[in-house]
Amino acid sequence: MEFTVSRADLVRELNLSQGVVEKKTTIPILSNVLVEADGDTIRLTATDLELGIRCSCPARVKKSGGGTIPARRLLDYVRLLPDSDVQVKIQENHWRVWCAVARERASPECRAKVFRSCRRCRRCSRRFQSVCLRR
Repeated sequence: MEFTVSRADLVRELNLSQGVVEKKTTIPILSNVLVEADGDTIRLTATDLELGIRCSCPARVKKSGGGTIPARRLLDYVRLLPDSDVQVKIQENHWRVWCAVARERASPECRAKVFRSCRRCRRCSRRFQSVCLRR
């Protein structure tokens, strides 16, 4: 799955899902958001098994598909990016989120919270352009 979406649209939709997503749960999948890309929209679905929310926003979808990603981690990273288009790509075992114009500076504490295993972050100590979020 691969798509490009406006950062403002994605942040707005992810903020809606934060009220439903469980922070601490015995079922780990409940802290994720289901992302489905099809046609010219992406759909975000979150639930806590009592309450669910489904929202969508316009996007340019290169390859349709779907998958889950930790909702809080995705929102934290997307908030760090400048107001531009954000590209999301799912590969076999990880997600990649990046912004072509992002050359933001992040403190080491901030990077430690958001980045897990991004080669680009290890190469350059202060600048980041993308992050790989492992499933």
